[in-house]
Amino acid sequence: MKLPSFPIAFAFGLMAGGSALADEQTAVFSIPGMMGCPSCPYIVRSVVGDVDGVKMIKTSFSKGIAVVTFEDTITSTDLIREATVSMGFDATLLGFFEES
Repeated sequence: MKLPSFPIAFAFGLMAGGSALADEQTAVFSIPGMMGCPSCPYIVRSVVGDVDGVKMIKTSFSKGIAVVTFEDTITSTDLIREATVSMGFDATLLGFFEES
C-alpha cells in the first residue's frame, strides 16, 4: 500500500486489506478553510457525502484534510472538489491510498 503520509493514515486508522472493489478509490484532500471554524468539517462532510458515489468521508479539523472513499465509476476527484468549492472551501488533491 502506498500512502501519501503515514501520519495521515494513522490519524484516521485506515488500513490496507479487505476486499476493496477495483472501482473504489480513497483520496486525501487538503481543505485548509476547514481549520477556521469548528463546524466547517461537518459542512464539508455533509456536502461531500451528498455527492453520488461517495462511500465515506472523514475530516480532520486540526489538519485541514478530508479522506474520501468513492466509486470512481460514479464520481471523480474533480466532482468531489467542486462540491467543496461550491460551499466556499478550496480543496487540493494530495494523493490516493492504493492497495498493492
